[in-house]
Amino acid sequence: MDADQITVTLDANQALVLFDLLARWEGDKHSARPTDECFENVAEVRALVDLFQKLDGELVDTLSAVRDYEQAVSEARERVADGPGVQLLGPWRNDS
Repeated sequence: MDADQITVTLDANQALVLFDLLARWEGDKHSARPTDECFENVAEVRALVDLFQKLDGELVDTLSAVRDYEQAVSEARERVADGPGVQLLGPWRNDS
């Protein structure tokens, strides 16, 4: 591995959820998105756009096999939300 690179592993559900979020931010001008105040520097936006492009490249085969994109995203969201991970706080709490 190059000293200037890291590897992050996502499962397919996490990748699809992130891809869908970033696709809405990048492509849907009517979709809610973070305001400029959420970002301290243009590099943060660039990093998210780069991540979106990398996810798009990785998910080409997966997405081409999907018949109902919205259903696939919905199911992936449920699996991620109900799966193991850090304890969510605030309005997204995952405690019962």
